[in-house]
Amino acid sequence: PQAKADLAGYTTLVVVDQPLAEMLRLSNLARQAGCKLVCARTCGAFGQIFCDFGDSFTVADADGEQPKECLLQHVSTSEHGEAVCVEEQPHGLQEGDVVRFEGVDGMPALCTPGRTFVVRPTDRHTLQIGSTLGAGEYAGHGRLVQVKQPATVSFKSFEDAMAAENPPIHEVVGVPTTRTRNAHACFRAIDAVLPMAEPGCEEGAAVLLEAVSLGGWLREDELLPELVSAFARGARGQLGPLCSFVGGVAAQEVLKACSSKFMPIRQLLYYDCAEVLPQPPPTR
Repeated sequence: PQAKADLAGYTTLVVVDQPLAEMLRLSNLARQAGCKLVCARTCGAFGQIFCDFGDSFTVADADGEQPKECLLQHVSTSEHGEAVCVEEQPHGLQEGDVVRFEGVDGMPALCTPGRTFVVRPTDRHTLQIGSTLGAGEYAGHGRLVQVKQPATVSFKSFEDAMAAENPPIHEVVGVPTTRTRNAHACFRAIDAVLPMAEPGCEEGAAVLLEAVSLGGWLREDELLPELVSAFARGARGQLGPLCSFVGGVAAQEVLKACSSKFMPIRQLLYYDCAEVLPQPPPTR
């Protein structure tokens, strides 16, 4: 697309393996057209995904799971009412979740259509639900059902996200933040270095290391020279399995953008499999 009108009628723009400058141009175009953006890129053993769903994006269902339900053992009548689930069915809820009640004998006001309660768990079977005064006295039966709540999230533009002092990098369990910040810095700098970053080229690795060091994106104690060198040495190549993984994740984000179901990546995701690279690094 070259102009805002080219994106008319489209929900999501997907950008694959484009340099930083082109991603920036397309990001601005998508913002102007009110179009959501998903970018995916790989350089050798390193992958990058970026999502921008606009200043205000509503997620109708954050986890896609069926609403939690459990049978009731008791509901107290109190200013600080409590609902107790049967032993066999722990509620599985978190503080701030919302529930409604069904079929509670003796407490018809509790089951009024549209009436909901914000819960605060005290243990696996007990929930504080606020005032139940005037709702009647519990006489048996009933169940509580989770009411899924929409969530509104905000995204930075690609330009703002890449330039931020603390970029919005999605945490990956087991991957140190320092490693993902180094990958972020490498993706920021690689386009200027790519002509020199031939496979196994020590000179290209040195140039990228200098660019990352001087870019101001990392503190001195965060820089991982071996990781930056590995990025540069393989930047012109692609690994099929990594491309499949990155493409699959990007496709999931497109589905989230179109369906408003599941929480999207916020906003940059970095993944690498540098451990598969030969050691010591080969030369040309």
